[in-house]
Amino acid sequence: MQPVYWQPPPPNYLKFNIDAAFLQQKKKVSIGACLRDEKGTFVVALTTYCEAVMTIVEGEAWGL
Repeated sequence: MQPVYWQPPPPNYLKFNIDAAFLQQKKKVSIGACLRDEKGTFVVALTTYCEAVMTIVEGEAWGL
């Protein structure tokens, strides 16, 4: 396996990366997201959580 590195978006676009974490025993889902431009410059980020039980797909979609 080869590591996967962040790739910038095309010029004049932004890239929104999202990840979700699941704490099933506590029934919580957390998300983190970061928006960057084609130069990799930070634009904005967020983190939040909710008390719920979700699938991986639902958690990632919630992040959007």
